[in-house]
Amino acid sequence: MTLDSVLAANGFDPELDLVLDRVVPVSPARVWRAWTHRAAAGEHPRALYNVAAEHATGRGRVQDLATAASLYRRAAALGNVNAAATLAYMILSGECEGAVDEAQRWLDVADDAGYDTATMLENAGLDDPR
Repeated sequence: MTLDSVLAANGFDPELDLVLDRVVPVSPARVWRAWTHRAAAGEHPRALYNVAAEHATGRGRVQDLATAASLYRRAAALGNVNAAATLAYMILSGECEGAVDEAQRWLDVADDAGYDTATMLENAGLDDPR
């Protein structure tokens, strides 16, 4: 799959978009955000993680931890290790609903992929429930 085919599949028309960019300049951040949201809608794990982080931090929108947790769950289920670790943290810290056994499962997923969950939990002042 080439970059051109990915762009075409997501509705990018090089001629139209370049003309529109000359008429109405678009900031790189706005373009990045639009493409990230398109990719998240297509279940891209890293894009889901990035959109979840927007909801978790309130960057560019109203903070919504429930939506963030839902997006982190989707990203983690698709293999995003950072999402798995972040979701476990959110559950253990009480930032979102979830059972301790779910947090343990996500911690194990992150550990198996090489993520240092022990340090993450220690830095957050949280006990490892495993």
